[in-house]
Order: sequence, then structure tokens, then C-alpha cells
Amino acid sequence: MRVSMPKVGLRAKLVAALLVCTLAPLLGLLTLFLTQVQPVLEHQAINEVEKAAGQVGETINRNLAQRYADAQAFGTNIAVHQPANWKRKDGGGGLVSAMNYYVRAYGTYRLSMYVDTKGEVLAVSTVDTKGNPLDTADLYDENFGDAQWFQDAMAGKFLKGEGLDGTVALPAERLYFVSRIYKDDGVVIPFAAPVRNLQNEVVGVWVNFADFNMIEKIVEDEFRKREAVNPQTATKLQLLDVSGKRPKRIMAFDPELHSAKGYVRNPFLFGSSPDGALAELLASEPVKPGVQTAVLENELITAVATPTQYGFPGMGWKIVIRMPAAEAFASANRITQGVLIAVGVSSVAALIFGLWFGGALTKPVLQIAQRMRDLANGDKDTPVPFAQRQDDIGQMAQAVLAFQQSAIEKDRVEAEAHEARQISDEERRRNEAARAVAAREQAQVVEGLANGLSRLSAGDLTCRIEEPFAEDYEKLRSDFNEAVDRLRETMTVIAGNVQSFRSGTSDISQAADDLSRRTEQQAASLEETAAALDEITATVRKTADGATHARQV
Repeated sequence: MRVSMPKVGLRAKLVAALLVCTLAPLLGLLTLFLTQVQPVLEHQAINEVEKAAGQVGETINRNLAQRYADAQAFGTNIAVHQPANWKRKDGGGGLVSAMNYYVRAYGTYRLSMYVDTKGEVLAVSTVDTKGNPLDTADLYDENFGDAQWFQDAMAGKFLKGEGLDGTVALPAERLYFVSRIYKDDGVVIPFAAPVRNLQNEVVGVWVNFADFNMIEKIVEDEFRKREAVNPQTATKLQLLDVSGKRPKRIMAFDPELHSAKGYVRNPFLFGSSPDGALAELLASEPVKPGVQTAVLENELITAVATPTQYGFPGMGWKIVIRMPAAEAFASANRITQGVLIAVGVSSVAALIFGLWFGGALTKPVLQIAQRMRDLANGDKDTPVPFAQRQDDIGQMAQAVLAFQQSAIEKDRVEAEAHEARQISDEERRRNEAARAVAAREQAQVVEGLANGLSRLSAGDLTCRIEEPFAEDYEKLRSDFNEAVDRLRETMTVIAGNVQSFRSGTSDISQAADDLSRRTEQQAASLEETAAALDEITATVRKTADGATHARQV
């Protein structure tokens, strides 16, 4: 099918194609992971919880199997048949010593006791597991004929199975005399076996009261182990008794039971029925033999029956582990989250790479296209990008470069022709301007000289041409002004000299008059010089006339 996107740019098309090619496999892998791998991871998480519960049950079963065998072994002690060892309230005798040794050596029994066929106490241990003395003398005054362990042992109600005949094992219970001696809850598990003589006749019952803390410690160790791995754990461990018609809780370890000393145990909840979610699980069909597991109300609950291994059939108990589904599937969720993050990062990386790749691939083409549009709009100066490349982009750029060079060459030819016309016009304008300037300069020179000469002809020796002439005519103005200046200086000297002549002539004329008068007075004596004086007088008069004329000039 052909998809047409006429309005979508080349870059967007490339990015979309790259994203489709990249994200489609990622989404396929994510779908495969969520539908195939994640369920397997969650199933593995469930298996681990079931395995942990099963291991707790196996540990409990193994310990109970060992306690089961001990009852028969202790009953074969030779000191049992020696009356001298019976009812030794002083704690002496080989029988009590053997009992005390067993209690200390095994560390799991709170009391060991031997009673006759009527339930009367013949011997009882006098120390605890650490060897500390216990006051058990009052037990010699007790009769245990009504005790379930005694009745079952005398009646031969032994556990059934290979190698199991000969011992009675009862569920955990509170025994008043154990509580009185130890001053605590007194919860123990009785293991009883009939004692026979050489004639195989039952002569009494040997009973070991196993400390229930042994079972509690096994469950607590699993709880603490999970707490050490995850201090914030909300995992709950419970031990259920399902041997009766209604399940009963025996003990529970719950992080919600918190104190200043840390998590506290809440054991021995006898008679406390499971809550709704656990009751619903116990009523369901097992997912595998002895195992019931389900996720109810966002909580993973698994109940595993104590196995029948180690030659012991179990006590009808189940180990229950309850934890939030988020905690149970934390590892699977982390892997899923990691896959989702990886897919998200890959998608973002694909988008970024697509944008970069699309830009890197289409940017040269778009730039060349833009350059072609700019060239069509008249921009012939901007360089053509990517013209130096040797690939297809370079060939496209070189083709655009050829168009640009042709346009530039055309513009160059037109510019040269236009420039030639401009030069011719400019030359003509310059010539016309030069002629106009020359005419104006000549007119200025003629006008200046005419004015100067006119004033000079009128006798104005102070006239000057002040307005500058053009450079070519400036010397003419300078020479005219200099000639007028010299003429004025000359006429000034002449005027001075004429004034001197006038003064001298006047003096001479006065002297002549005086001389004439003296001559007239002395006519007789000066007749000889009269002619000469006349000539001198005539000469002086001519000189005076000349001076007068000169002054007028």
C-alpha cells in the first residue's frame, strides 16, 4: 500500500520511517517480554518463596525426626531397669545422671522423664540445657496416667511408616509442670516410647519434652534472614496446624509487631484462626503437592506442608509466608522496569537519532533548495553550500553553483556595459562642467580687472582686487595688486618731492624779492647782474610752474 504525504516535509518523512523501523521491533520485544518473560520471572519469584517455605518445613521435619529416634534410644538405657535409680529426689543415681547428660548434650529437651505403667514418676532430669539445676522433685508427686502421650504410648498408637513404630509424637502443647519449673509458657513437644524388659513386656514409658523454641528458632531464622536482606521487609512467617478440622495458628512473625528492641515474635497463637485471605488460600486446590500459592489482595501467600522426609511424617503443620506482591515480585518488577526504561531510552534515542539523521540527510538538500530560491529572487552573492562535496549532494550544489556563476557572469557583462555608459556620461558631464567653470573664472577675472582699471583710471591708487581668482588666474590678480601698490608708492615719493620743491621755490622767490628790492636800492651797483637775475627768475618760475603741474598730476 502506498502512503502519500504530499504536505509532509522530507525530514518528517525520514524521521517517521526511521521511528517506525526502530520502534516496531522494540514494541514487539516489549510485548514479547511482558507476555512471555515477565510471567516466567514472576513464576520464579513464587518458586523461590515456595522453596524457602519448603526448606523451613524440611528443617523442622529433620529436627523432629531426630527427636523421634531419641525417645527409643533413651529408653534402652540399662539404668532404667535398676530400681535403685528410681525416685531419687536427691538427683543421684545413674538414671538421672543419664537424663541430665542427654539434656545438656542435645540441647533440645527441657525435661526427660521415666514413668511406670501407672503413670507414676520414677525418674526426671534435674538440669536444663545449659547445665543449670532445676527443681523437679515435685514431679515425683505427680501422676501422668491421664496424659495423652502416656496413654498413646501404652496403647501403641505409634506413628505409622517405615521405621517409625515404637514412638509417640504429639503436637506442641503447654504443660503446666514445665511452665512451673521454667517459669515461662512451658510449650513443649512430647516424644514418648514404651520401655520393655528382657521379656519384651512394657514396664514403663520414657518421654522427652522437646523445647518448642527449637521449632520457633527455625521459623525465626528464616524471618531474620529475609529481614537482613531487606530491612524494610513486610514479610510475615506463620506456622499453622492443619491436622484438625479447622486450621490454627501456632506462631507468627510479623514486622508490624514492633518494639524498641526490634521486631518481636508473637508465638503460640493457639486457637487463632487464619484471616480471610489465608483461609481462602487454604480452602483452594494445591498448585502442586503440598503447596498452595496465590496472590490475594495484593499479597503473595504461600502455604507449604512440612514434608514427610527423614523418616518422619510431619505434624500436620504448614509453613506460611506472606508478603506484599510488590516485594515478592520486586526483582521481576525491577527487570520489567529496566526493560521499560531501556525501551523508553531506546525510543527517545531513536527519536533523537531520527531527528538528527533526518536533519543531517535533509538539511543539505533543504539548504540547496533554499539557495536556489534565493538565487531566483536575485541573491547571487551568498556562496552555494556543500559545493565541495563529492557525493550526490555535491553534484546538486555544483549544478546550483553553475546557475549562480552564469547569473553572476550575466550581471558582470551588463554591469560593464552600464559602467561604460556611465563613464562616457560622466566624462561628458565633467567636460561641460570644466567649460562652465572656465567661463565663470574668465568672467570673474575680466570683471575684476575691469573694476580695478576703472578705479585706477579715476585716480584711485588704493584700489585692490580682493576677491580671489581661479588658480590659473590668481597670479594676474597678484600682479595687478602689486603694480598698483608700486605705483602708489612712487606717486607718494613724487608728491613728497614736489612738496619739497614748492617749499624751496617759495624761499627762493622770497629771496629774489628781497634781492630785487635791494637791487632796486642798489640799482647802480647791481645793473651788471640784472640780466642774470631775470634769467634766474624766469627759470625759477618755470620750475614753479612745473612743480605746480606735477602736483596737479
